[in-house]
Amino acid sequence: HWEYLRPIQETLTIPVVANGEIWTKEDFDICKKVSGCSHFMVGRGAIARPSLGLEIQALLTEKHHWHQIPSLLVAYHRLLGAMNNPTRQAGRIKQWIKLLGRTYPEAIDLFVSIRRLTDLKIILKEISTTAEQISMSKKVAL
Repeated sequence: HWEYLRPIQETLTIPVVANGEIWTKEDFDICKKVSGCSHFMVGRGAIARPSLGLEIQALLTEKHHWHQIPSLLVAYHRLLGAMNNPTRQAGRIKQWIKLLGRTYPEAIDLFVSIRRLTDLKIILKEISTTAEQISMSKKVAL
C-alpha cells in the first residue's frame, strides 16, 4: 500500500522508507511516484534479481546474465558457511534458486533438479554442473 506512505512522509521530518513488492525497476518507478518517498528497501526482489539494486541506480541497464548466476550461488554458499548447519544452508540455496526462477527461466530447471535433494554436497554439485554446462556452451558458441 505505497499510497499510504505519501501523507506520512509529507508529515514526518525523518526519512520514510518505502518497500514491499519491488521486483523490477518498473515496480520501483511506480513505488516512487505513488509513495513520494526518496528512500527504498528491496528484499525478495533483490534475491530474485541480483542486479535490481544496480538497475535501480541506473548503473546497469540489463539484468545479470544467467551465466553469472551460478558463481553468485557459490559465493552465497560460502557466506552461509557461518550457519554451520548443512540442512539450513541447503534450504537457503534452494529458496534463492526458486526465487531466481521469477527472473531466469533457467533457474526453474535447476530448481526442479534439486528441489527434492537434501544433501548440500549434491546440491552444490548440481550447481557446479550447471556452471560447467554454461561454460561449455559459451566455448562452443565462440
